[in-house]
Order: sequence, then C-alpha cells, then structure tokens
Amino acid sequence: MSLFPEAQLVYAFAPQIPAATASYSTDLTFPAATVVAVSWKVPPGPRGYMGWALGASGDQLIPNNVGEWIVTDDEEDVWNLTETITTGDFTFLGYNNGTYAHSVFLRFLCVPLSVGAAMPKLFMEPIPNDKLNPPDASSILVPTRSLDEAIATTSGIGVRP
Repeated sequence: MSLFPEAQLVYAFAPQIPAATASYSTDLTFPAATVVAVSWKVPPGPRGYMGWALGASGDQLIPNNVGEWIVTDDEEDVWNLTETITTGDFTFLGYNNGTYAHSVFLRFLCVPLSVGAAMPKLFMEPIPNDKLNPPDASSILVPTRSLDEAIATTSGIGVRP
C-alpha cells in the first residue's frame, strides 16, 4: 500500500554529479502538477564528498536552510511536501569533491492539477461529416458500423455483420 495513495503521477530522475565538480545544476522538468512527496536515494559511495539540494527558479527549496546541502551516504527517504511549486520546473543542485561521479535517485509523487491535464485523451470526439466540408464528398470513407460494433466483432464477442 502506498504512503501517498493520492499520487497519480510519478516522475523519476537520476542526476549524476561528475567527479571534482564544485558547482553542478540540471533541470528536473515535468508537466505542471502538485507534488505531494519526493522520494530520494543516495547509493553507497559519496562518503561526505557530495552534497545536493533541490531548487526552483534560481532559489533553493530543500533543504530549507539556504546555502546548506544534503550530505549523505547509502541513505534514502521520502519527504511529504505541502505548498510547493506546481509548475514542474525543479532544479537539482550539487557539488562533488570526490574522485568518482555520484548519483541521486529522485521520484516526484504528484497529483494532477486537473484530471484532463494528467490523463491523455484516448478517444477524440468525432467530427460530424457536415462540418468537414471536403472539396469532394466521395473521397470520405464512411464507417459502416459503430465503434461498439467494431470493438465487439474484433474482440470475438459480437456477431460479424
């Protein structure tokens, strides 16, 4: 069972900070949504040589004490977020004073701003033939059966005409 059952969307990122990098940043961009939590993991290896933070629009958001870093090794956590940005435009900031590249694995657990924005429309509304106004009406293919009939006959459930 999920700790955040309201989360309908998950966006995953794995930024990697190169070795001997004093200042690193990369965009973590996804469609506009309300972030309810951020899950993160730092695998074994950095041993205090790497630090990271999350930001947006040039400002540091996490950790809350600006100018500080999350410095850890072989640790993971999930942070519940409230009142954060909804644009989906986050920035990963970091440094790595070590001799090896290190990654941070991030997952943004989100709720769509609106149902229509989150779920792609699988079927479009049909356009009536009288609205098409083609130059030559004989070039239009007219369906001979409804969508329900087509689905039923192709799935083996219905009777073929």
